[in-house]
Amino acid sequence: MFKLLPAQAKKSIRHEYHMRRFAVLVLAFAFAFFAGVIGLLPAYVISESKYEEAALAADIVERSTALKDNQALSAEANDVRKELSLLSLVTPVMPYEIFQNAALLRTPGISIGTLEWSMKNSESFLVLTGVADDRKALLDFQNTLNTSGKFKASDLPLSQLAKDKDIDFTFTLSVLDNDK
Repeated sequence: MFKLLPAQAKKSIRHEYHMRRFAVLVLAFAFAFFAGVIGLLPAYVISESKYEEAALAADIVERSTALKDNQALSAEANDVRKELSLLSLVTPVMPYEIFQNAALLRTPGISIGTLEWSMKNSESFLVLTGVADDRKALLDFQNTLNTSGKFKASDLPLSQLAKDKDIDFTFTLSVLDNDK
């Protein structure tokens, strides 16, 4: 039947056929596009919510590490503060100076055995033990220590004067602070 139509009518029918086919294809692509958008919309919404959750979790972790860093810095600052407070307790007179003073004050006839330094309540003490040749040497050493101005007056227990020769002695001396 198509073959019986004149050429102009055939051309017009072909044109209309191509236009309908183009319209169907455009509608088919539009339907596929909208179906794809509708199908991908829930996935997009879910991925956006997961992205926001991940960003929130990253922010929480960042704040947490910042808090831990602050706590670590605070702990380190407290340690430094404790160390500085210990340094503030240090006596202005160094132990080797105290030992040197005691050794220089030694009188003839005195042998110093041990020197022990300690500190209690910001006061320095020196425990000095040794052997004296006789009572006179021991009393001279005690007088030298008392008059030196470097130690508070020391008492000599009478039990240490019981012997005449080779007398073991122990002095516990409180060290005077020269800055006061």
